[in-house]
Amino acid sequence: MAKEKSAKKTKDLIAQACAGKHDDQIALAVGWIPNVFIIGAPKSATTTLTSILQGHPEFSVSSNLEPNFFGKNYGRGWSWYKKNMGDNFIKGKYRCEASTMYSNIGRTYMRTPELISRCSPHAKIIYLARNPLDRMVSQWRHLRGRNHLKSNKKYLTPSFEKILDNKRLRDKLVGTSLYYSTLMRYRSFFAADQIHCMFFEDFTVNPKKSLQGLFEFFGTDPLTDKLLDTGGRLPLVNQAGAKGRLLIGKPVWSTSLKKRVLSKVRDEADAFLAHLGKPSNFWTY
Repeated sequence: MAKEKSAKKTKDLIAQACAGKHDDQIALAVGWIPNVFIIGAPKSATTTLTSILQGHPEFSVSSNLEPNFFGKNYGRGWSWYKKNMGDNFIKGKYRCEASTMYSNIGRTYMRTPELISRCSPHAKIIYLARNPLDRMVSQWRHLRGRNHLKSNKKYLTPSFEKILDNKRLRDKLVGTSLYYSTLMRYRSFFAADQIHCMFFEDFTVNPKKSLQGLFEFFGTDPLTDKLLDTGGRLPLVNQAGAKGRLLIGKPVWSTSLKKRVLSKVRDEADAFLAHLGKPSNFWTY
C-alpha cells in the first residue's frame, strides 16, 4: 500500500511538472541539468557506451549511472538529483546521464519524454536497441543473477518460462522492448536531429564506425583511438556475473514462449528497423 501511494504521489508530481508548475525549480537547475540522455534499452551496451563517454574531454557523466529521476525517483526532488550528478558534472560541455528505464512504459515512466523535454528541451537523446529476444535473455540473466542479493522473496526473479506470466518481470522485459513506440514517444517532444539511435550489433562488431557516427551527431572529435581498447575493441564492463551478481546460464527458448513473446514485440522491432533503414532480416529470431 505504501509503495502504491508513493507511486501515485510521484505520478502526480510529474503531472504538475509537465504542466509547468515546477518551472521555478527547473530554472535553478539550468546550469547543471543533463543535456544528454541515454535512455536504453537495457542490456544493449548502454553501460559500455557510458564508460566510453567518460573518457571524452567534452563529456561528463553522472556519478550515479542510473538515477531514474525522470520517472520513479522524481519525488525525491531536485537536490537529490543534483547530488547524484557528482561534483564534476558541470564541467562537461555535454552532461550525460543514462537511465535505461527511461525507455520503459510503466506508469511512472509514461511521461518521461515529456518531463525531460520540459526540463531540458534542447537535450540530445541516445537510444540503443538490440535483437529483442537476445536482449530479453540478457536482461533476465541480469535480474536473476541479483536474486541472492535480495531478502524479500516477493521480488525474486521467476524462471525464464514465466517471463510473461509475472507482471513485474513482463513490464521490465517487454516494456523496454517496444522500440518503435518508444522512439515515437520521444519524437513527440524532440526533433529528429536531437535523437541518435544505435544498434548493439553494429556497436559491438564495429565500435569505431558506430562511435564516429555518434560523435558526428554531436559535432565533436571522435577520439576513437583514445577511447577504445587496444585493437579498437570495446572495454569490457557490466558483463554477466559482474557487480556481485551470480553468473546465470543462458536459458533455452521454448517454441511456445518464443511465439508468445514475438507476438508482442516483433511488429515493434520491424517498424523500428524500417524507420531507421535497416533490412527486415537484420534481427533473426
